[in-house]
Amino acid sequence: GKMKDGTMQILAYAEEKTAGCVKRGVVYNIEKTFQSVNSVISKLEAVLKTKITRAYVGVGGQSVRSYKSFVRRNMLTQSYITNDAIDAIRQESYEIPFNDYTVLENYPQEFVVDSNVIADPVGVMGTNIEGEFLDVIAKTNLRANVETVFDNVGIAIAEELVSPLQLANCVLTDAEKRSGCALVDLGADTTTLVVYKNNIVRYLVTIPLGSNNINKDLSTLPIDETETEDVKLKYGDACQDLEAVDDSEPQTYTTSDGRQIEVTTIKNVIEARMGEIIANVSRQIVNSDYSDKLLAGLIITGGGSNMKNIVKAFGKSTKIDKIL
Repeated sequence: GKMKDGTMQILAYAEEKTAGCVKRGVVYNIEKTFQSVNSVISKLEAVLKTKITRAYVGVGGQSVRSYKSFVRRNMLTQSYITNDAIDAIRQESYEIPFNDYTVLENYPQEFVVDSNVIADPVGVMGTNIEGEFLDVIAKTNLRANVETVFDNVGIAIAEELVSPLQLANCVLTDAEKRSGCALVDLGADTTTLVVYKNNIVRYLVTIPLGSNNINKDLSTLPIDETETEDVKLKYGDACQDLEAVDDSEPQTYTTSDGRQIEVTTIKNVIEARMGEIIANVSRQIVNSDYSDKLLAGLIITGGGSNMKNIVKAFGKSTKIDKIL
């Protein structure tokens, strides 16, 4: 794409299924992922009639989460706190070791100068300073495998972007980020929660549950895996007790091989798994310590956000009034 009049004009689009090589956002088969990426690049080049040499890559997956770190420094004497001092403290927070994890992004939260909490300490007089940072971390092999794939394809990575945070930049307004909000992305294999307050990322976690788990549950009824997605879309209801019984609705579902399954059973299976996902999100919002500070409420996106009564189900679990 290219920017035109302040908006992105799409020049070409291509996709490849990656069920056999990417699971929950993580590359686990480098060769098959290479083939998929190579195919996408070839399709795009055919449409654009030009060579692609660089790519922006979104990284995510089940190991992506946030971790708070604290760095303390004694200035020895009363002195002005400079940008260089803050940069040095932030760099130190980057370098705090995490076993098998690497820091993808780092967000300053607040600073304490001689017991006084200050958002921007530059220019303030003080002797002792403590910085609180939010490190967004992921398994080291997450990024390493992606880089190996693109190296094999022969495409340079222009920039690696944390997918949940890029989604937040596209979906959330500045007012929502400032007032405080939680963004929930209901994906196929994972559910991601990002919390903002005062335009700062405050919390990020990836829950290893998604709408594909509903499909797997339906396949145990049993419903053939080729039918589960359609069944989920047709009968999915995240909060049945809020719905009046529709007498005109069929009481049974006939599978492709002629078996009869109670529609109530199907709905209960879907609601149970979606309820588990929502309960996990609700618990993580509490863990963020910002559950009572989300003035802009909860914003739901992703494929799972289209399920019937999804907003009511989240409201019932989280007790958040404003849900979009």
